[in-house]
Amino acid sequence: MQLLLKPNDIPRLTSLSGNIDIDKIAPHVFTAQLNDVRRILGTNLYNKILSDYEADTLADEYLTIYNDYVLMMLAYYSAYYFIGMGPYKIVNNGIVKMTVEGGTSIDMKEADILANKYKGMAGTYEIGLNDYLSTISIPEYTQEDKKNVKLKIWY
Repeated sequence: MQLLLKPNDIPRLTSLSGNIDIDKIAPHVFTAQLNDVRRILGTNLYNKILSDYEADTLADEYLTIYNDYVLMMLAYYSAYYFIGMGPYKIVNNGIVKMTVEGGTSIDMKEADILANKYKGMAGTYEIGLNDYLSTISIPEYTQEDKKNVKLKIWY
């Protein structure tokens, strides 16, 4: 599946380092894209934006939705997931916490605070997107989607 982010988007939009191996963060982008972005957009609008993104044909309201909301939500939700799970690696003989060279690891409480800040930032864009979607008419976002908008915001 195509990810709706370019490799440099997360370090450009968050405090996550550009030195993070893309293979380590990609699963968290995938999770955020399927669990959060698809939930927020609804399946039809999500599929339309994904298809247009893959074809490099995003335009009009779809381009606005992507640039002004999806990109930011996906970066922030991805950071949220990565911060919570990134330091851990599951290997054959158990779960290990990776350590840093030249720095000090923060404790889980501090990591949770940072992760939740990103979750809150994503939520701000989610609310903004829902407001925007209620002002436009596009075939992939139906009246039923608009009625259920409050159900989608779960935080």
